[in-house]
Amino acid sequence: MSAINMSDVAFKDFKQLLEDNKVENNTVRINLAGMG
Repeated sequence: MSAINMSDVAFKDFKQLLEDNKVENNTVRINLAGMG
């Protein structure tokens, strides 16, 4: 599994989404179907 690149703004928005949904672990798996 590899890391992704994202802008600071996107990272802050994503972190806020995790906090708003009470996700305690900062390690998440994102599956993008059909990419590549």
